[in-house]
Amino acid sequence: MADNFEGSTEVIDKEVIASLRELQDEGEPDIIIELSDLFFENAPGKIQAIRTAIEKGDAKGLHVAAHSLKSSSSYLGATKLSAMAKELENMGRAGDLEGAKEKLERLESEYEKVRSALEVERKG
Repeated sequence: MADNFEGSTEVIDKEVIASLRELQDEGEPDIIIELSDLFFENAPGKIQAIRTAIEKGDAKGLHVAAHSLKSSSSYLGATKLSAMAKELENMGRAGDLEGAKEKLERLESEYEKVRSALEVERKG
């Protein structure tokens, strides 16, 4: 299965961040901080659920956990991370976990890049 995310170099889509900032109400807590806090709170558990599903050969579990990470990543503009999660989601849906462990390792590495990029955005 070919990787669909190789051409993407931007860790966080700046247009998505700009769109989220437009939703910011004056006097309210910073929307980027609020959303990234939720992401930082939930993503590690989703990644662990993906890892557990792969280790157990649980295709349905992989599908569900990867779908959830895909959605939350996309919402914050982490398009490459979202694409990686989508690929794992599709593997789970198809019941084909061959190569899933290697894809998970790349996903975990990308998550760390997203985390760093969001930390920068939180200060902006």
